[in-house]
Amino acid sequence: MSIRSHLPLLLLLASLAPAGAQTSTHPITVPKVFTGTYGTTTNAYPFARTYGYFQIWYRGDSLKAPKPVLNLGWRAAPGITVQAQQLKLQIVLSSSTQGFSNLSKTFAANHGKDRAVFFKLKTLNLPAQSSPANPDVPAIWIKGDAPFLFKGPNLVVDVDIQQTTTATSTQYRSDAYTGGNILRSAEKSCGQSSLAGSYSGTKLTYTLSGAPPKVPLLFLLSTRNQTIGGMIPLPLDLSPLGMKGCVLGVDPILALAGTTDSAGSALFSGNLDPAGDTAMLFAQAVHASPANPAGLATTNVVNALLGTAGLSTYLYCWTTVGPTATSGPYTTNRSPVLMVMP
Repeated sequence: MSIRSHLPLLLLLASLAPAGAQTSTHPITVPKVFTGTYGTTTNAYPFARTYGYFQIWYRGDSLKAPKPVLNLGWRAAPGITVQAQQLKLQIVLSSSTQGFSNLSKTFAANHGKDRAVFFKLKTLNLPAQSSPANPDVPAIWIKGDAPFLFKGPNLVVDVDIQQTTTATSTQYRSDAYTGGNILRSAEKSCGQSSLAGSYSGTKLTYTLSGAPPKVPLLFLLSTRNQTIGGMIPLPLDLSPLGMKGCVLGVDPILALAGTTDSAGSALFSGNLDPAGDTAMLFAQAVHASPANPAGLATTNVVNALLGTAGLSTYLYCWTTVGPTATSGPYTTNRSPVLMVMP
């Protein structure tokens, strides 16, 4: 049986696998390209400032409306070490029809009709952090006082920080990203192989290495990394199929067949120019392997953010709070990475 004919069988059997075989799924991560992996920088908001007003605009396709939001959080920046601290704040959520390029400096103008106080003004007890290394765990899960139903198309999050009456900075920085054309690795390979990606100009290249030589493979490409067919949560544990330690990490919309070379490598490339908003792509390889009874192994997943604008941005008041932002909105991608628990 060829690896091409293995894939439908693999997906079918995986969908029928017992619920207990499901690996721990990732929380919803916004932007979803940072699911299971950290961002590229840190941000003072929302936890490393004692006073200020911060509004973040997130493109809504990572949250898939309609979606109830019961809990949310932001990750502590990897590598930081801080003591526990208290922070008094209020969080407002809103669906928004405002787009990336037409956001107003007036905070209220960016809200939709469903604007709601998700978390009433009160004190959070932020736990101590010592080089956090699990991207599935926020600094703290913030439970809403009432559920918020995200209706789309975009999400606006306001954080009103009132721990003090004058602004000072702390070291409790959040995981964040800035810019675009970012490639990150998520999930784990169940063998010796690995998948890497690069983007230069308009050329996107994926390189498989460490697989057995001269074996068939399938390269899976998708814009989806959260569920299979909107029903089965990802990543999906493939151990019940004889693929110990392997996971399916993408919902493939394109499968390209190939063969590894004598060094166990393969390369897939093509031109992609996201002329408008930033594109998010997810790639994984499945290849023949004698190490698993099923004769197949999976690589890590490469998450790609291609483009520099249209995905998320923010505006804020840094020292003196008023109805109009003193900084932002910015014209290139940036934001702390948001986590949502429906």
